[in-house]
Amino acid sequence: MSKVLITGAAGQLGADCVLLYADQSVTAATRADLDVGDRAQVQQFVGDLNPDIVINAGAWTAVDACEADPDRALRDNAQAVGYLNDACLS
Repeated sequence: MSKVLITGAAGQLGADCVLLYADQSVTAATRADLDVGDRAQVQQFVGDLNPDIVINAGAWTAVDACEADPDRALRDNAQAVGYLNDACLS
């Protein structure tokens, strides 16, 4: 059985992924559990869990808010992927 981490588990895509992987050992992380835009938190969370599979469904999708705060939008929607990748390769 694979150990699966699904980020953004409270969103529509994340929730569907949780259902899809229901036969595996799933950690369904919401933003309250894991802020994928926080590099240190990602390193700690992924390091502690040591998942076999990571599905990143986490994103900041409020378009107007993203336009108003492009730094956060970049962090949460682009850099977070690198943080997860780095954490998995460590």
